[in-house]
Amino acid sequence: MKTTIIFLILGYCYQIFACDEVQVTSSSHRRGNVAQNAYDNDESTRWETSGSGEYLDFEFCEFKKLNSIRLLFPRGNKIGYYYSIAISLDGKSFSQVLAKTKSQRTRSYIEHSLAGIEAKFLKIITYGTDQSRRSDTNRISEVEFSFRPTDTTSPPSGTDTTAPQVSNGSPSGALSSGTQQVEISVSTDENAQCRYSSNLGNSYESMQNFSQTGETVHQSSVSSLQDGQSYEYAVLCKDSSGNISDEYLIRFSIDQQQSTSLPPDLYRNFEGTFIPMDARTSSELSQNNGCFGDDYDDYFYRDTCVSNIDNELTDSASEKSNVVARSGSNSVRFFLRPSDPNNWPSGEPTHRVELRPKDSAANYLPALGTENWYGFSTYFPSDFKFVPNIDKLPELHRFIIVQFQHGGPGSPTLSLQVIGDNLVLRQKMGYADTDGVTSTDYIVDKINRGSWSDIVLRVVWQNNGTGLFQLWQNGSLKVQKFSTDTSYKDSQAGSRIKFGMYYWRWKEKSIVQESFNMGITEREIFFDEMRIYQGSNGYDRVVPRD
Repeated sequence: MKTTIIFLILGYCYQIFACDEVQVTSSSHRRGNVAQNAYDNDESTRWETSGSGEYLDFEFCEFKKLNSIRLLFPRGNKIGYYYSIAISLDGKSFSQVLAKTKSQRTRSYIEHSLAGIEAKFLKIITYGTDQSRRSDTNRISEVEFSFRPTDTTSPPSGTDTTAPQVSNGSPSGALSSGTQQVEISVSTDENAQCRYSSNLGNSYESMQNFSQTGETVHQSSVSSLQDGQSYEYAVLCKDSSGNISDEYLIRFSIDQQQSTSLPPDLYRNFEGTFIPMDARTSSELSQNNGCFGDDYDDYFYRDTCVSNIDNELTDSASEKSNVVARSGSNSVRFFLRPSDPNNWPSGEPTHRVELRPKDSAANYLPALGTENWYGFSTYFPSDFKFVPNIDKLPELHRFIIVQFQHGGPGSPTLSLQVIGDNLVLRQKMGYADTDGVTSTDYIVDKINRGSWSDIVLRVVWQNNGTGLFQLWQNGSLKVQKFSTDTSYKDSQAGSRIKFGMYYWRWKEKSIVQESFNMGITEREIFFDEMRIYQGSNGYDRVVPRD
């Protein structure tokens, strides 16, 4: 809640805050920097998120005549932020009042006149920065409004203030490889003039007209399409009263032509023969700080990191198991017991057991623009102990069960992690292995112990803002992100999958001791029904099944 401050200048009544409450929400936030931080009278806090098209929403307690808006950006004297502003009377139809612009370099507030326009809702849409290594970061420290006196709490009568509603965008989904030209189209609920652009967030005036428009069906041809690419077109429509619609998106992709030399569908249910891990001598383990690789079977390669003073045959395992199975009689079991803090090794402590495909298309880094589908089932035993949700304990004791490695130094671009009792999809963006890498967490769901969880993950690998990922759990879509990076800016390809347990926090003696203090002395999980497919429409190909 903000304090009401009223003052008069030249007959106008100005307020930093006109009502006792303003509802502030956002499309997303990152690292605890929530929407309310942008409207709390505290310039040291901020709202923060990543991606193009993310926004802050303000709902006033009554209809207001907006005289101006003032924005304060973190490090505004060094960083230029891109944004636009739209207003609405009903919270559904928004009209743009400020086209996409870049903030001027200043430590002070940036003010935009709104000329007394009436609204009950205001949206600030953000599009990142002009920084090469923080191009997808959005931050706002503080927002302030000034209002003109108003005599009504309802919209003016007798005037059309309703913007056109846009629907039926076409095409959508994946189109056949070899498609080079398509007809894009939308419908409106009233006669309107519609325009489109391949760039999001543009003003109506800067867009290109549909070749057929003016009534309720709007069409135009786009060409020079290429296999393996995703496309996105923003549409704005304006009626005869000048009302402009919300930005409407048409999204589609063109299938990648599949090479006949690569298997299109990869599957393992872990029923076959596997190669047990051989014990290493202390001298062998010391040669690579305790980390080594060997064959799990004819398809998977095993990556293991154990202490050179531990017995890796009892303190770690990646092995075929008949304890539980999603289908058939067997699954693959991963087990880790951390190094003893009272007998800490000089090299790497025990912290990794993972598998990855070998000698196959899935083990190679997919080309940028490639669409991959991954399906698998996970099982956490009923006695699996969660880290208590106290202070920073869940974050300090998180570990990875699936990761996508880009073939160089730095964190995985995408990973499934156990954080407390949650299964979380973590996304990394920026330039690999630099301070400029940003991290965003998407909570999938609470972990249900003692039962199998079926996961399907779709990824379009790209580093130019046209990538995407979607995750389904037990048939329900849990997470999706479009128009994003799934590869690092300096990567030349996508990433390859590894699964099992990577508990890198157990490389720290103090964290292991803290685990012991919580009664966590080992970790055990199971995987089954691993499928990988490269191409479009892959859900049914990879979804786990009996």
